[in-house]
Amino acid sequence: MIEKLRRKFILVTMAIVFLVMLVVLVALNATNYFHAAERADEILSVLAGNGGKFPDEEFSGKTFESGSIPPNQAVSIETPFETRYFTAITNSNRQIIQIDTTKIRSVDSEAGQIYAEDVIASNKTKGYLDDFRYKVVEKEDGTFLLLFVDSQRELQTMRAFLQNSLSIGLISLVFIFLLVFYFSKKIIKPVQESIDRQKQFITDMGHEIKTPLAIISANNDVQQM
Repeated sequence: MIEKLRRKFILVTMAIVFLVMLVVLVALNATNYFHAAERADEILSVLAGNGGKFPDEEFSGKTFESGSIPPNQAVSIETPFETRYFTAITNSNRQIIQIDTTKIRSVDSEAGQIYAEDVIASNKTKGYLDDFRYKVVEKEDGTFLLLFVDSQRELQTMRAFLQNSLSIGLISLVFIFLLVFYFSKKIIKPVQESIDRQKQFITDMGHEIKTPLAIISANNDVQQM
């Protein structure tokens, strides 16, 4: 009985710890993903607002101070020099008419066209495609501007954080299990002592009851004789 109670205690404790850790890990990684996507979307918004390029690409800090680029956490003076991106333009029938890969070296025109065709086929206006965050913008003349920002570094960081958090979580679960397994004996010990005292009390009471019963039985035998 005690061992069964101990196993149940360990099981319940580990289930609670697992659920808490799961919620924490999901929250941390979801927040990490949200911030990475938000940063890429802010850059895409700047590019979308300026026809697929950063305003005044040979600019100084005055560009930001004057308001050409809205100040935010994702965009800074160095952003145009750090960001790798390419663009595609389609006509109103979603046929690709232009590919610009001058701002990225890992993607040529052919690969850029494949990416653009995949986005067009998906009918989505925003999302991830491989290591690229993309956005589709409809222009006033009915054409569509497809923007692709390389998010490889952010995604690699996010994946590394996910792997590390899962590894740390697993190690923590094992360590907590060992602690719970060890201390469960001490936690259950008072219960065991209480049960032992109850058993001893019942045994003693049994002996105490037997004595007067024996006397009564003996008296009855004497009276019958």
